[in-house]
Amino acid sequence: DRSPFGTIAALGSGSQHFEISGLFISGGAGATVDGVPHSGMISLRSMGRTMVVNSVFEWTGAEAALLVHGGAVELSGVRCSEARKDLIVLEHASGVVRDVQANMKVKEGQVNGLRIRSGQVAVVGGRFGGLRGTGINVEGAAQVLVRKAHFSGNNEAISATDRSLVHVEGNTFAGNT
Repeated sequence: DRSPFGTIAALGSGSQHFEISGLFISGGAGATVDGVPHSGMISLRSMGRTMVVNSVFEWTGAEAALLVHGGAVELSGVRCSEARKDLIVLEHASGVVRDVQANMKVKEGQVNGLRIRSGQVAVVGGRFGGLRGTGINVEGAAQVLVRKAHFSGNNEAISATDRSLVHVEGNTFAGNT
């Protein structure tokens, strides 16, 4: 059976710590669990702190491969590819995204690499490539710093809307349209 599995979801109360390290996962489609929508293949909601390290997320039919809603977040060495809409979504979260790779080899849909919906996030290093959407999409009055990242072959490298604020420093841009 080649059906997607739905989601791996965690729902906290704002004080729990959630860590993922060394995970390789593909194929989730998102789901509603006990009336709560979990639109990511991995969907983490209302955690006090979320840490995802050295993990791979790919080939998802969900709205996002990795969705973190709320709390402090640290992503380091995460690799994402091949999604339907967004590779990584951070909503109402604050923290650091370090050395993330968000790439698309298949040229279907308007896939975004990293979507930040409100919060304060520093993106340090990383590669965003081959995305028919945006490398980093910032919205909802978010404040984002992007340093030393590489953007190549995307429809758009960085987009900021809805009173969001983005500072960029020392990034490389090549072949974005």
